[in-house]
Amino acid sequence: MPRKKTKGPQLTLFTNTTFLDLFRFEDYQSDLVPVEKYERFFKGYVTPKLRELSIRHFDFNTRVQTQKRAWQLFNRDIRVEFPICRERREWRNAMCAYIYRYLNDHISRGRGPPNNPQLVQGIRHGYWGGSTSSTRELLSNHATIRFAAKTNSRDSSYTPGSTIGRIGPAGIPSSDTSDYSSVADFAEVTLFLQHCQPPLSHLLPTFVNLGIKTKAHLTGVAHWPENELQKVLKDFMMKDLLSWLEAKTLTLAFDHLRQHA
Repeated sequence: MPRKKTKGPQLTLFTNTTFLDLFRFEDYQSDLVPVEKYERFFKGYVTPKLRELSIRHFDFNTRVQTQKRAWQLFNRDIRVEFPICRERREWRNAMCAYIYRYLNDHISRGRGPPNNPQLVQGIRHGYWGGSTSSTRELLSNHATIRFAAKTNSRDSSYTPGSTIGRIGPAGIPSSDTSDYSSVADFAEVTLFLQHCQPPLSHLLPTFVNLGIKTKAHLTGVAHWPENELQKVLKDFMMKDLLSWLEAKTLTLAFDHLRQHA
């Protein structure tokens, strides 16, 4: 007897009102674990523009999987609005997954906003006393790269020719931190590296040798022109000072600081 085919989960219909409520992250936090990573990834980074593109292309009174043309236009505009998506398909896929999975999972389970105000307040608490937090996630077939950091620093900027304005290779630094009087002297840099995922604490000697020793130095690097930072990271990879994973993690980390500084 032939085996009966079963259909996959069906997307639930949702209205524009619900859609807008779900995207209003400053007033709303989801308690859905499976989609929490998407929420944190987009919060405060691409959410406003993503909301605008979604409203422009999708009809949220009909099933999403039937809107093939809308998905095509949505993908096209993502490449334009977010240049990194022209190079990394994973970012584009993550954005599509956010629209498709977040809204469907949330509404199909009939969840409402949590009644615990400490949830929102807790997520906004900063490692350095800041008020903004975010998690970046890059989805790929081989690895998931995440960075979580929180800061409200505004005390540095990019200055061409300055010590922090331009990094030059400093040879292959030792991975042993015993050369320094105290790791506590570089507590903020250490914290920054520890909260990368995967953690990059072993890069502390590299940062110190390059003159990146304080929170101001970190935010200064974060405000470099993007092509400058990518050039330096690429040079370090060619010299085997950084792996591809470490370079990508640092890219996300500094990008986060730039967005929230």
